[in-house]
Amino acid sequence: MKTKALGTLAACAAFAAFAAAAASGAAVEPVVMRDAKVDGFWRDQYRRMICRWIPHCIRQMEAGGAGEELLNLVATGEVLAGRTPSVKFKGCPWSDAYVYNTMEAISLALEIDPGDDFALAQGQQALRAKMEEWIPIILAAQEPSGYIHSFHDLRRQPHFSRAGDHEFYVMGYFIEMGVAHFRMTKGKDRRLFDAAIRCADHLDSVFGPAPKRTWLNGHPGLEYALCRLADAVNAADGAGKGDRYARLAQHFIRGQHVAGGNNAGWNAAYHQAERPATEMKDATGHAVRATYFYTAMSALASRLGDSELGAAADRLFDSAINRKEYLTGGVGASWRGEAFGGDYELANTGYCESCASCGMSFWTVEQHRRHGDSWPVDVQERLVYNNLLGSISEDGRSFYYQNPLDSSKVRYPWHGCPCCVGNIPRTLFALKDLAYSLSSDGRTLFADHFLSIQGRVDGVAGARLWIRQRTDYPWTGRVTFALAPEKPAAFTFAMRVPDRTESALYTADPDVGGVFTVTVNGKKARAEFRGGYARVERTWKAGDVVELTFPMPVQRMRCDGRVEANKGRVAFQRGPVVYSFEQVDNKTPLARLVLDPGVTFQPFWKADLCDGVFAIRGDNGAVAVPNFARLNRGEGRAMVWMVEDAAKAGFHKGVFAKASVSFSRGEMKPKVSAINDMDAKNGNFDFWPHLATSEWIRYDFGKDTEVAKSAVVWFDDKAQKGNCRIPASWTLSAMQGGGSWKVVAESRAPVTNGWDEVSFAPVKTRALRLDVQLPAGFSAGVREWKVE
Repeated sequence: MKTKALGTLAACAAFAAFAAAAASGAAVEPVVMRDAKVDGFWRDQYRRMICRWIPHCIRQMEAGGAGEELLNLVATGEVLAGRTPSVKFKGCPWSDAYVYNTMEAISLALEIDPGDDFALAQGQQALRAKMEEWIPIILAAQEPSGYIHSFHDLRRQPHFSRAGDHEFYVMGYFIEMGVAHFRMTKGKDRRLFDAAIRCADHLDSVFGPAPKRTWLNGHPGLEYALCRLADAVNAADGAGKGDRYARLAQHFIRGQHVAGGNNAGWNAAYHQAERPATEMKDATGHAVRATYFYTAMSALASRLGDSELGAAADRLFDSAINRKEYLTGGVGASWRGEAFGGDYELANTGYCESCASCGMSFWTVEQHRRHGDSWPVDVQERLVYNNLLGSISEDGRSFYYQNPLDSSKVRYPWHGCPCCVGNIPRTLFALKDLAYSLSSDGRTLFADHFLSIQGRVDGVAGARLWIRQRTDYPWTGRVTFALAPEKPAAFTFAMRVPDRTESALYTADPDVGGVFTVTVNGKKARAEFRGGYARVERTWKAGDVVELTFPMPVQRMRCDGRVEANKGRVAFQRGPVVYSFEQVDNKTPLARLVLDPGVTFQPFWKADLCDGVFAIRGDNGAVAVPNFARLNRGEGRAMVWMVEDAAKAGFHKGVFAKASVSFSRGEMKPKVSAINDMDAKNGNFDFWPHLATSEWIRYDFGKDTEVAKSAVVWFDDKAQKGNCRIPASWTLSAMQGGGSWKVVAESRAPVTNGWDEVSFAPVKTRALRLDVQLPAGFSAGVREWKVE
């Protein structure tokens, strides 16, 4: 494997013992950074979260907002106090989770030193006041036993009776909120931390080996939270005090398949219950649940030495990254079930849920912790910059739940299930805690992520080290580190050299992996390259400056030929940033834009987008912007994978290409462009939600045009458990003078795979109509309809 990262629990005095107590036997340990300050690119991103996005979430969850989820906790506190609830339950059964992960994000946001940034300081002050307002509401909603779940208390449902209500999932976020708040207060405020412990103690009293209960976790997340709580309790209250929480997590993970077998009607694979966790090897099922589940498996391997779970987590990581990862770092190809698809099933209209990227980020942390090489950090960097960062709009007031690589949809202010709203910022804020990690013997300090950050690290060669990192990353490949140990210290400083092809799915041209230079105090230094790191070993003293430089050309990215959607296509990246072509920047319709190998691209600064970004421009005039900046300028198509080889991509031309398209009915009107975009592999139009009806699609040519051949690729999403199938039959008609229609071809047995072609006697017509009979009980759709 390749591997590396750091744990987010290490950052304050209350956790000084964390590295020694929580990471026994780990290849790398979390770094405790004191008094950390962030500047540059990431300071801008954090300001957007603190001053805009989190306040937006707060407004939506309070009275008068789009969701009002906080009111459920207010009402629960009233019921527990013997009063009549002021409101009825609102939203999904798991809606408390949005409040808790937003509170965790606030805690992480308050750890940032605002310096002289007045707007950031004001934003933090407002968040701190809101946190103090919400804490009593949350605490009042917890039962004396430690149980907390507003849906069950307000609806008077028996506790732990319906796995689909996600009590475990909600309590996982509750526990992580308590740990994050305790850390933010440097261990001085235990209100939420002790509430988290009471919740975990209640779970431990109910669940476990016989005679306790065993139960299916409808949505994993609690297991990793219990591991984090175990770390925090061991560090704060004494080594071994928190181990029982990790053992409870192990019980849930190892017993999921047994509990799943007791729930009739549940899709076992969807719920990570199809086989024992130790036997898993294929990333499958709901992508968020899966990545949370796999994260806990990896965490338990390091916390409890469960090597069987660790080996399974490694197999699953290989499956997820080398066969199922999008170029943007997103995972979860299927819209049906928000799930992983099969190997090499990576349609560019795929789901790529934001929360799945959060889960992947947590998983990379634990994989790095166990293995110590750079692979997981490379994976984490890709998903953070390209799938997750762009989930929030430029103005910080709308977001994406899903992140397809080919889309026309702008972000929206809220969602019917806004599980991502606090999850996104809490994951992005964690990056400030992932800049460095330390070998278990303290003799190697790893620089994992590149951002302008400074602070103090303890335990490097047994001493304290002040370190300041300065960089314009992700726009340049130059990073400087100013080191100041309290006394001269001999250790290895290992700097990650990014691998831009960390997934076996992708190749880069040019491939500059492993190319770097290192200088120490202005002179070229000898560095051993191993495990993805450039390692410099010496006795370091205050005033030493290390500079790492690596090339960042615009790279053409090509995909494994087994990914059908990307045959003959190319994508572009520069450094960690993947690019998206937006229609607003390009005169040629994107579906018809061909970027053959002779087209070269250069970066240029675009100051009017997202506070300034490096875009790229081809010598043919084509322009692309960072994928995280896409679709911030109104509706319009944005695509990552573009046609490079017309023949291999199935790119075709004909009179239909410029025809106007109309159709009988269907609610996905923007998708109508897929009918004649000359791309039979990506995108589709369908008549959903209409079932078993007669529908039509029509081409108007604008003038008499001779045609003699028609070919259709039908859209069938049976494999994704969707509702579209091959039509029962179709008829092709040409418009006659006076507007009448004449049937020129028909089929009673449409072709189910590939082009459904038909030739007919040449006819001159101004319009063609394809009449489609939808199959009984299903809808139907078209990937492409070409006419010659």
